[in-house]
Amino acid sequence: MHLVAPSVLSADFSNLQKDIELINNSEADWFHVDVMDGVFVPNISFGFPVIKAIKKFTNTLNYLSSNTLPVFWVMPFLLSL
Repeated sequence: MHLVAPSVLSADFSNLQKDIELINNSEADWFHVDVMDGVFVPNISFGFPVIKAIKKFTNTLNYLSSNTLPVFWVMPFLLSL
């Protein structure tokens, strides 16, 4: 079985709600959310306030946390849910 999980990084950040609703109405299984710290990987995608905003419009999120100190990010991550 294959799952389809479009990345939020490919969304139009000037209108996230529109793109999230588009995916909600599609046959995609999840939203893929990359959380980067700028150390483990060279760039930062977006922070927890954006994840919290996305959660207002969908319950189907798949997270990838790319960082050097995962313990440091546990509480902010949980608060964004």
